Amino acid sequence: MSRVREITDHLVDWKLAVDIIEDQNLYNESLLLLGRLQYLACICLIENKKIELARVYMDKLMMILFQNSNAAEEYGIDVHFLRMIILLLSGQ
Repeated sequence: MSRVREITDHLVDWKLAVDIIEDQNLYNESLLLLGRLQYLACICLIENKKIELARVYMDKLMMILFQNSNAAEEYGIDVHFLRMIILLLSGQ
């Protein structure tokens, strides 16, 4: 989990340092990888019954989906199903 946070921090720093970063393929691929890591973190947290922390990771994952259309196409449906599971488990 700490590695996921570290990668997120590096991507945020990178985005702040570069003007038009969305045009860079490496940045977009990094967002896809980060999205996968966030998704796996959510699943692990759900299995360990840490639902509130899973919701935090899901929020970060949703932000990635809103930023990157490739990410939305690649795993949008899976993320929405996982989001529904988290909402059901948290009683909302």
